[in-house]
Amino acid sequence: MGAGLHTFTATIGFLGKYLLATGRVSWTVDLGFCSTHLLCNKQARLILERDGHGVAAGLLERYRRELDLGVCWPDSGWGSVHHFYHARTGDGLLGRAPADVVGERYFRRAFDLWRRGSYGKAMFFLGAATHLLQDLCEPHHASCVWGIGHACYERWVQKHSDSFLSGERGIYKTFREPVKWFQYCARKSYGLFDLVRERSNVKSYRQATEYLLPLTQRITAGFWLNFFKQVGVILNIKPIVSVQG
Repeated sequence: MGAGLHTFTATIGFLGKYLLATGRVSWTVDLGFCSTHLLCNKQARLILERDGHGVAAGLLERYRRELDLGVCWPDSGWGSVHHFYHARTGDGLLGRAPADVVGERYFRRAFDLWRRGSYGKAMFFLGAATHLLQDLCEPHHASCVWGIGHACYERWVQKHSDSFLSGERGIYKTFREPVKWFQYCARKSYGLFDLVRERSNVKSYRQATEYLLPLTQRITAGFWLNFFKQVGVILNIKPIVSVQG
């Protein structure tokens, strides 16, 4: 998701042995390529708070920097070819590993790190998994299509994203396998491809985005809450009731 806005430089020392097998790395991230993801993260935290999941929302706020850096990282030239998953065939782009497989790897890394007490690192990799989850809420990613209006649509979404905010009613699925979350998002967005393909008009863009962007925010909230349940965080909240999306 996204197009250019501005850049910032973050030094992420803990990522060396996990990502580059080097020591300390200086990493420049183009915020324009993740600003829509950051918006969805912000709204997902708000959704959890308003839905009564204050413990989860508080943890996510505490580690917001790590989570948001993680959600930006996959768009910084590190394997964007893996951001695609065909909702019908399960294929990735150009024969590469699809987004559901790569996203599950990030989720499992986050799970293992959290269990070892490395909470900031865990949140970074949960953010990376979240990026792929959010990408699959966009029809080009769920149709395994590179081009054909992809960048044009995502730039439009970025410019108009404040008109499509959701602040409650997270989608709280009970999937334990991470791949099921990714596949769910792809199935939801796949059928809207004709609305966002090349030469689509603003009316079509708006029709698609009215559904897709709130979906992205709401499913992100559910994905995060599910993570905390799986790692054993005591949430001290009322039982989760799945909201269908």
